[in-house]
Formats: sequence, C-alpha cells, structure tokens
Amino acid sequence: PCIGNNECHGFHGGRGSMVCTVNPAASREGELAILAGRPARRVLVAGAGPAGLETACSAAARGHEVVLCERGGLVGGQLRLLARDPDQPLLGSWLGWLERRLEASGVTSVESLTSTPELARELRPDVATIATGSRPASPGIPGVEAAHVTTAEAVLEGTARLGRRVVVVGGLEDHLRPLTIADLLARRGHSVRLVSELLNAGRGVEGRTLHQLLKRLLEQGVEIITMTAVVEIAGSSLRTRSTITGLPGDGVEGAESVVLATGGAAVDELSRTLKGVVPEIHAIGDALAPRRLIHAVLD
Repeated sequence: PCIGNNECHGFHGGRGSMVCTVNPAASREGELAILAGRPARRVLVAGAGPAGLETACSAAARGHEVVLCERGGLVGGQLRLLARDPDQPLLGSWLGWLERRLEASGVTSVESLTSTPELARELRPDVATIATGSRPASPGIPGVEAAHVTTAEAVLEGTARLGRRVVVVGGLEDHLRPLTIADLLARRGHSVRLVSELLNAGRGVEGRTLHQLLKRLLEQGVEIITMTAVVEIAGSSLRTRSTITGLPGDGVEGAESVVLATGGAAVDELSRTLKGVVPEIHAIGDALAPRRLIHAVLD
C-alpha cells in the first residue's frame, strides 16, 4: 500500500528510476526477485520493525526457516510509534498490512527479545539478522537531563508532560521528525519554536512534502530558527551558537518545555552478543545506522 511520502519522486533526484519506501523491489524487480534459497537455511531475525519484518517475510518467501524475535510481542517498531500521529494515517494502514503479511508468511514468532542469545544457542541458526532499531540520540549538552526536557518519542507515546511554550531541538536531523513533531505540537495548541543546526530545516525531505509541511508550520505561527546549535539548557533559557561562524547566538528564552528530535542512536548490542554463537550476522535498518524507512526496508 502507498503511504504517500513521495520518496518515489524525491529520493536521490536524478537517479533515473523510481524507488519506493514500502516496496524495495520497485525498479529492482530483476535484482530482488523472490527466488527459492538454495540451500534453505535457518534464519533468526531479532527485531520486528520495518527492517526485521521485511527480512523475515522475504526470507520465508524464499523457503528459509525463519524465527522472528520481538520484545513484548508487538510488531512495527518505530512505525507503530509514528502511526500515532493523526496526520499520518497511511502509516497505520501499512502497519496493518505488514501484520497480515507476517501472519500469512509462516514465520515463527517469539516474544522475548531478551532471550535471543539463549534462543540462538538452542536453534543454532545459520544466519542472524539484527534489526533492533535505535534509541533517541541525546545531544550530550548540559541541562539535557532536566525534568522539562523530553523526546519526540515521548511526545508520540503520550507520556510527555508539556507546557504551553515548547522548543523543539532538531540538531542535525535533516528529515521529517523535527518538522512533524513541531507540527503536531502546534496543532495541539502549543506555542512552538523549532531550532535546527542546518542551513534549511528538513533539507532531506522530498520537495513537495517539505513545501506543504513548512507552509502548515508557518501558518500555525511556528518560528523556525536555522543555523543554530543549542549548547546548554538552563531552565527556560537555551544557550546557542551559530553553526556557521561558531560565535555565541542570541539564545532562546521562555521555554517551558524542550523536546529533543535529534535523531537516533543504533541499538546493536546483539551483534556483539551473538558473535561466536551464530556463524553469519547482519545488522540492518537503524541497528546498522539510524536513517529512514526507505533504507530500513531496502536493507
């Protein structure tokens, strides 16, 4: 199902072929045809986000024996979190489709990811694919542990307690997360300022999507501050510097809440844990390097 994010138009412009976030075989039909794997192998997949689900279902379709592990038993990973944004309804449709695809695939699902090393010793898989995703990245600045500082993920989960005046810190994140979080908070009635280290916030977003998103943000009164790094959070004051000159910036005052939307850090501990237990190990998706949905599915 199409999720309408226009990556097919804007990803690696000028490449000369179409790409698709949800269909990795688009324009690669010959390269990525589903053919029987010879010999059939036993595959352990750790993590049931988009990368893990695509791996498990594709490997099963090729005739491999697949065991999928996911902490808590819920599939989807960050996709399940992103689908909570009411402005992203097609993500929920894709998640439902992935769940149905997994159910029909013949993949064996195991709920406890924490038992993966023990499970690997029991199953003795030929291959382990580490698709354990990422955790929110911290900018590592003074004040980041303060009570009024939270993450974009906590906002989507509904666990963040926010004041009316919110500053969203985007850092070097060049894709949707800082913009969509700022948009979501503005639609909820918060006064929002978005601080980005980039020359242009969202410069990695497909052009048409970026235009519409920026238009909506500006119509809602969101202030977008670019070329600015936050170097300290001191109560309601954010100390800044210019990312171009390195000189101290004007700072940002009156922040009742600060939301970090600065990207992710890979969760890849299992790669090291399974070394020597499984003969072949592959890290994919955000566990390899936090990027976008299109990268996770293609991995």
